[in-house]
Amino acid sequence: MGYPSSSIFRYMSSMPEFGEFPNLPTLNEDDLISDLAKFNRKSFPKNDPEIAMACPPWWRIKCDGYGGQDSLGGESVEGAVGAYIFVCVSTGSTDHRLYASHTQFPVALHQFLTRVEAEHFTCKVIYVDTHSVNLSLEAEEVAALFKCVILPVSAGTPQEMAHAESMVRTVKRRSTAMLAGAPHLGPKYWALCDKYAVYVHDFLPIYTRKFHCPFYLRTGRVVPWKILAMHVFGAPCIYAPMDGPIHKRGEMNMEGHFVGIQWPAALIKRKCDGKVLNVSRKKIHVHESAYLSPLDQRMEHVGDVST
Repeated sequence: MGYPSSSIFRYMSSMPEFGEFPNLPTLNEDDLISDLAKFNRKSFPKNDPEIAMACPPWWRIKCDGYGGQDSLGGESVEGAVGAYIFVCVSTGSTDHRLYASHTQFPVALHQFLTRVEAEHFTCKVIYVDTHSVNLSLEAEEVAALFKCVILPVSAGTPQEMAHAESMVRTVKRRSTAMLAGAPHLGPKYWALCDKYAVYVHDFLPIYTRKFHCPFYLRTGRVVPWKILAMHVFGAPCIYAPMDGPIHKRGEMNMEGHFVGIQWPAALIKRKCDGKVLNVSRKKIHVHESAYLSPLDQRMEHVGDVST
């Protein structure tokens, strides 16, 4: 009969259409042939937020990499091809590190763990997939330096990395929306857009965390909106150059575009040559009123509105 489940026999013996089918018992034993041909994988239920939130901030981390093989549209500005994302399972806090090669994972790991200690927290376990660079000798040495353990999940089971996988999707959607709202920048600015999407995520509510934001869960403080310097990604702006005006009658500021935050500085794309600069948040003025123009008009360049 093709190795069916023995539980169907009781139905066959009780229905007249099967004639004099014997009343066979349901067997409670292993069936190797059925497992080889008909095995059904169990489902992966959602992680219980109450269990995940029981540990301190940054105590348990899910780490995942994305990008490579031109899956993000090629190299970004300055040569990044992908990123590593570190997600705290307790608070939803996220750290984002760009890479130009997979061999840079130990460097990204060291930078992340240094940030955790700088915030007076401790990381004990980092869950990673079974990619070879995640389990390299260099990565193990970095983890041992911070008294942390790298724990690989089951091979071919991304469901065990649900926190990181979900965050990658969230960053991708938010970043895509931001980049679509700044068509004048071009696709090569996806890396800066991803970094800014992670920065913004820290101050947005998460429904699985009772609509608290990661910043509050991690620090216990009210969000300081006045110092965050959050602006529309790609918005035209002016900034004060480091050297000041070239002469006494020269312009005091230069034009650019706001492309994110690298705390405590803002990232500004210089209009004249496209160079990305670190500029103090106190030395910029973002012209966000440009986004209040009628919907049938579109900002293409600083100072220009084409219909």
